Amino acid sequence: MAVSIIFDIVLIGIVAAGAIIGIKKGLFLTVSKPVRFFLTLFLAFQLCNMFGTAVIQPLIEPPMTTKITEYLLQKCGGLTSIESAEELPTLLRIAAGLVGVDVTSITGENTEMFISELVNKLAVPAIHFVSVIVGFVILYFLLKLLLKLLFALLNSIVDVGFVGVMNRILGFVFNTAFAFIISWAVVAVFSYIISIPAVASTEWAAGFEGGFVYKFLKSMSPLDLLLSF
Repeated sequence: MAVSIIFDIVLIGIVAAGAIIGIKKGLFLTVSKPVRFFLTLFLAFQLCNMFGTAVIQPLIEPPMTTKITEYLLQKCGGLTSIESAEELPTLLRIAAGLVGVDVTSITGENTEMFISELVNKLAVPAIHFVSVIVGFVILYFLLKLLLKLLFALLNSIVDVGFVGVMNRILGFVFNTAFAFIISWAVVAVFSYIISIPAVASTEWAAGFEGGFVYKFLKSMSPLDLLLSF
């Protein structure tokens, strides 16, 4: 009996929390959160290549190519181009495969020319890829901040007067309905769990009947609620 009451209180608490959040935030802020998330992802994906190429790559390519060239010269110094290709670290061979570069096809009159061509064909595309990834991360957080400020400004305009009252009412309706669906999902999952033979055979599961709210949600799905109007 006590478990049934506690379970009902939890279910009521979920719906009540949704209603309170809906009144406090309003519909605009409630809906704006997922909109901001997907809009931020979309814009970051669209702009990351241009931003990474124009801004990030010029900053990191010179020092990185210099460092890679110095490392390869130290590693392969004094060797022929063919011997240098055979002495390349496994990591660079893997990177060459990822960017579609056949190391054995790279030629050069000496080791320095071989390494220079290798860096151009292998390191530069890899640096470009890294630049795009870094650009995406930077853009994501910048756009997230900018869109948050923009939507906060729009909310301050929307949340005024009669429109503001309607915004709060619609937020209450939307969040309450969403919380109801969450509560129903909790009941559905819980009902399934206690119906599993291994669980149903236990004493607490066999004696659990559920309270009024639990029984109501178990008998009423969100689809049933929508069709009842």
